[in-house]
Parts: sequence; C-alpha cells; structure tokens
Amino acid sequence: MYILSDAHRELRDHTRFLVETYIEPRANEIDRSGEYPHDVIKALAQEGILALPIPKEYGGDYRDILSWFIVMEEVGRACGTTANILASHSLCAYVIEISGTEEQKHRFLPDLASGKMIGAMAMTELNAGTDSGAIESSGIHREDGKWVLNGRKVMIASAGEADRYIIMIKTDPSKGTRGISAFLVDKGTPGLSFGARYETTGLRGLSVGEVVLENCVVPGDRLIGAEGGGFKTIMKSLDRTRPAVGAMAVGLAQKAMELAIVRAKERQQFGLPLADQQMVQAKLADMACQVDAARLLVYHAAAQRDSGVERFTRESAQAKLFASDAAISIASEALQIFGGWGYMRQYPVERLWRDARALQLADGSNEILRVVIARSLL
Repeated sequence: MYILSDAHRELRDHTRFLVETYIEPRANEIDRSGEYPHDVIKALAQEGILALPIPKEYGGDYRDILSWFIVMEEVGRACGTTANILASHSLCAYVIEISGTEEQKHRFLPDLASGKMIGAMAMTELNAGTDSGAIESSGIHREDGKWVLNGRKVMIASAGEADRYIIMIKTDPSKGTRGISAFLVDKGTPGLSFGARYETTGLRGLSVGEVVLENCVVPGDRLIGAEGGGFKTIMKSLDRTRPAVGAMAVGLAQKAMELAIVRAKERQQFGLPLADQQMVQAKLADMACQVDAARLLVYHAAAQRDSGVERFTRESAQAKLFASDAAISIASEALQIFGGWGYMRQYPVERLWRDARALQLADGSNEILRVVIARSLL
C-alpha cells in the first residue's frame, strides 16, 4: 500500500540532492550561531519546494500531500530548523487555502508559493497554549469595515523573520473557541512589531519569539474566513501539518539511527566493535522498528488526505505523536551508543537530540494529542 511511485522516488531523490547541496553544509553553523537561514530558504524556494503545499491554481505545485511529507522527511534528516520553517510556512498557506475567498487565495498564496514571502502562524499566548479558547488578543470591528487588533503572541516560529502572519484573534470573548478569528497581517503593517526572541535548546535558528499587536489596523479583507471561524480553520490546517511534523521526526530519527550504526561499527570496547554486542544490537533493532512504524503512520495519514477524506484528525495525531516520541527515543539511544562523545558538540547526534525534544511540543503537545486520539475512539 505504501510503495512509493516513480514520481515520489524522483522527488525524494531530488530533495535529497538539494539537502546535501544547500542544507547539510549549513546545519551545524545554523545551530551554533542561531542564525535564521534565509539563504537556505531562498534556495529551496528557487527550486520550487515552497510551492509544493499550495494548489497549482494559486501559483503552487501541489501534487499530493504525500509529496510534501516526503520533502519534510528529507529536510528533517539534515536540519530541524529548516524543516520547522517549512512547516510554519505551509500552515500559514493552509489557513488561506481552506477558508479564504477566491480573491484572497489568488492575492495572497502566489507570493507564498514562490517564496517571495515567508509565512508564519501566531496563535500561542502566555496564558493560552493548549487551551486555545483562553486567547486574549482582541479584535474590534470599526464602522468603516477595518479591524483594530491588539495582543501579544509568544513562542512564535519565524517571529520577525517571516513576511506574512496568520494571527488568531478573539473577536467575541463570550464565545470561547467560537469567538476566535483568523487575520492575515504582513510584516511592516503599522502596529505590528516583534518582542523578545527566545534562546531555545534546539532548533536554534528558528527565531522563536513574540509577535506584538498595538492598535494594528487592518482592512476587512484581512479577515480570513468567517468571523469566529478561526479555530475550526486552524484545526483543519493542523490535520495537514501534524503529519508533516511527524515526517520531519522520521527524518531526524532515520539520521540518528544511521549515525548510531556507523558508530557501533567503528567503536570498540572490550576488544570488540559495539556492533557485536547484543545489547547494542537490540538498541539498533528497536530503532529500526520505530523508524519504520513512524514512517508508515505518516504515510497512512497522507493516504487519508490523498484519498479525499476531509478530516483525518486521528490519523494525523497518531502520526505526529508516535513519530515525535520515536525521534526523541532514537536520538537519545543514538547518543548513548556514542557514549560520552555523543554529548560533545563535535558530533551531530547531540544536535539531533536537542532538536527532537521540541517535536513533542510542536503543533499540539503529545499529551493533548493522546486526548484527541482517545476521544475519536470513544
């Protein structure tokens, strides 16, 4: 069922070439410096990668969602920062595609497809993480049709570096999640600014920081979808991006396993390579099972979407949950096989370990995803 077509294999091989050319040579430097990799994203945009999540009629190159997940896995093998920038970019595009008017789609999506503009999503607040209904950012609809937006978003990927932001705003505080609306605000809009940039343990080039709205006035056509429909839209969008996070986790886990295999063959203890020690062999066997199982769950989620299923929330949650848990487990065991050297920065396995930890938090914590899965069963 999940044998890749020739077109999928060609895309995988081409993406792997791009990764080896543009991303792998920069990955350690991005991690050390914390630099946002504009050059890498520009190169991927020029190669058409940023167009893959966006339908062709809006300037994109959408083929199927499996193609995007294949790209995310390959990028995730090399650089968690770059993969997460792509995920945030696609989430911005999905909101516009799912709920925007035809005029909005034709107006706002082509620049995202070409990479002329990089997209981001701003939802989390200091007191509203998993509990999205607690959002306090406010939107007031003026008589002239414009909106006045106020609020502070925290822990936002690509904050200050992206060009186009989908921002979730409470336009009716009395309605909880049904009072949340989605607005598109471009960088440079008066009243939009950027606060603190955080020091992160992993994904250090992601530019995680604050997005601030202070009497930010936007035209009425910057409301994406119906007023109060923002939460429903973001949930539909997350059905697509959660397996993408799972795909990057698969790529990271695959890379960690490959490094562990090489190290196990090279490193000797008690006169034998580690690869001859049964305890190490057991670790590698468990890694292989986890990688393959995680990849199959990602592909299964893709199959739901590509078969025309509108909502595949459980399959999406399962893919992201299992793959991100597998990634941190495999990266940790790979570091263990390296021994004390694995904790040293001269080896990439410690970067994979740090990056993997963030994936259990991204696009919904794994705790809330277990709730989502359980509710679908009950």
